Parts: sequence; structure tokens; C-alpha cells
Amino acid sequence: MKLRIAPSPTGKLHIGNARTALFNWLYAKANNGTFLVRIDDTDTERSTEEFKNDIIQNFRWLGIDWDEGVDIGGPHGEYKQSLRFDRYQEVANQLLSEGLAYEDDGAVRFKVPDDGSIEFKDYVRGDMSFNLSDVEDFVILRSDKSPTYHLASTVDDIDYGITIIARGEDILSSTPKHILIMQALNSDLPDFCHLPLLFGPDGKKLSKRHGDTSVEAFRDKGILQEAMFNYLCLLGWSPGNDLEKFDSEFPRLAGTRTHTFKKGRKFVKIIEADAEGNSRSVWGFINLTHDKFEVGDVLLAAGWAAPALNKARGNLFNLDIKTYNDPNSTRIYGPDYLR
Repeated sequence: MKLRIAPSPTGKLHIGNARTALFNWLYAKANNGTFLVRIDDTDTERSTEEFKNDIIQNFRWLGIDWDEGVDIGGPHGEYKQSLRFDRYQEVANQLLSEGLAYEDDGAVRFKVPDDGSIEFKDYVRGDMSFNLSDVEDFVILRSDKSPTYHLASTVDDIDYGITIIARGEDILSSTPKHILIMQALNSDLPDFCHLPLLFGPDGKKLSKRHGDTSVEAFRDKGILQEAMFNYLCLLGWSPGNDLEKFDSEFPRLAGTRTHTFKKGRKFVKIIEADAEGNSRSVWGFINLTHDKFEVGDVLLAAGWAAPALNKARGNLFNLDIKTYNDPNSTRIYGPDYLR
């Protein structure tokens, strides 16, 4: 599994882009995947080194790190689109030679089939279908030989092996175009997730007219990193049970069932339920004798009988980890509700 965030360094890191990056990061971390950061700087006139540094610094301030990408490197160079123009032109020439694109006043357009449809499943919106009769032939290479977003972003996603593309829903209408390019290049299709946008009180897309929109602005006002992280997590997601305050480990591990911890004495909170659905919290120290364990292992270590253990396997919601008392001790707990 591999996810990415691809901000353009044409302005300071927007709070909406930070939220999208956070969701990608959380999903990758929760599923032992890879998270990548690349810089989409094809707009060479507006892109600056200052804005690129702002993006990197504020991702790191939020606690978002990445496994490969800009500033740390990896198998694909510097992860900047401005250094890959030759690659985009190579792909455009390939599509031209195969009759899948054509020249138009110096630019290159992708040739969209006259009929048929593009269908895919979106993680948020479910089954999606677009009639190709509604998609016009679109420019992939401008007359100055610079790539459009459609070409550069799609080629990067293919070359970098992205398996899940999670981005704002404002890009949803462009997804059929990107799938067409992927199909033309005989590439495997990734999964898609189009996240709801952030809006101001007037119901319009969040912008400077609503006030501060950059991460830096909130940071400069004294907003704590933990508070900003917590708040961004809740913009489009809820762990349930009216839980609003948590550290970064909770959403990162949401949805996972197996974790690796150090051996030793652990302080544990678990939820016990009876046949009527009543529950109670059980606290206590347990000793772990192996590095990797599952939900059942924790309960057995805490002395649960087999019947209770079997019932709990289906009733325990996510696990979270937090240091307790000292670095060698870990607290494991679940929200006080069952599902």
C-alpha cells in the first residue's frame, strides 16, 4: 500500500491540504503502508523555494513524516515535477505515436473515446460512473511543452507506484481523465478516495476571505501542535462515543488489530461485556512474554476465561497505545463502547 500528498509550492501550506496529508499519512501508518510527499511545481512562474520549505516545515510541525519524497529522497530522485519534464514529454510522444493523442496548435490533446464510460469505486462516494460523451479531448502537453496537471500527476502516480489516491473532491471530475491515461499506458489502476472539502461559515470553499487558512498562521497565533493535529483529525472523521481529545497514536492505529510492543510489564485497560451488552472497564498490569500479540493475547494475559475471550474478539473496538509512567511501560485501551 502506498499513498501520497502532492502540494504545489505556489503558496503557504493550506489547512485543507494539511488535512488531506494527515488523512493519507494516518491511513498509511495504520495499515503498514508507505507515505510519500512529492512537490507538484509545474507552475514554474508561481512556485518558489520559500513555499516549498513552508510546506515541509509545517508538515513536520504537525508530526507528519514520510517514507520517501522531497527533502529525504528515495528511488525516484528529488520528487519534484519541475525536474521530470523530459519524462512527461516522453509519455506524450508515446501517446502520439500510438494514435491515442494528437497535436492541436502546438499543444497535445488526449483523444477521448466517443462512447463508453469510466467506472470506479470511491472510498467515500461509492460506485462512480462517468459517460465519456461528457468528457472532451483534454490537453496533456501545452504548446511550450510543459505538462498539464492531468499528465504530470498521473504519470507520477504510475511511476511512483501509488496504490491509493486520496485527494479533495474538487478533483473528482478529473479522475476519468486520469484513468484514461492510466489505461492508455497499460497501468494498474489505484483505488480512489475523494475527501470532502473544508468550507467557511457561508458554505463556500475555505479561502482567505474567511480568515487564516495557512498552517503557519495558526502556528504563529500560538495554537499547539497537538491541538491542531487533534482538530484536523476530526474534520471529516469521528471515532465515535463523542471522543474529541486524543493523542496522535489513537487515529494512527484506528482500525488495526495487531501491534508490536516491547516485552515486559504493561498497564492495560480493556472492556468486558456481558450477554446483555452491559460493559465495564478492567484495569491492571500484565506481563508480556512475546513481542507481537493480538486482542486475544491481551485478554488472556489479563486472565480472561475462554468464553469471555471469544465474545470479546468481536466486541472490542480499536486499540491505542500510550506511554504510561515510563518508556518501558505501555497502556492499551479501547473506547468505552462496543460495536
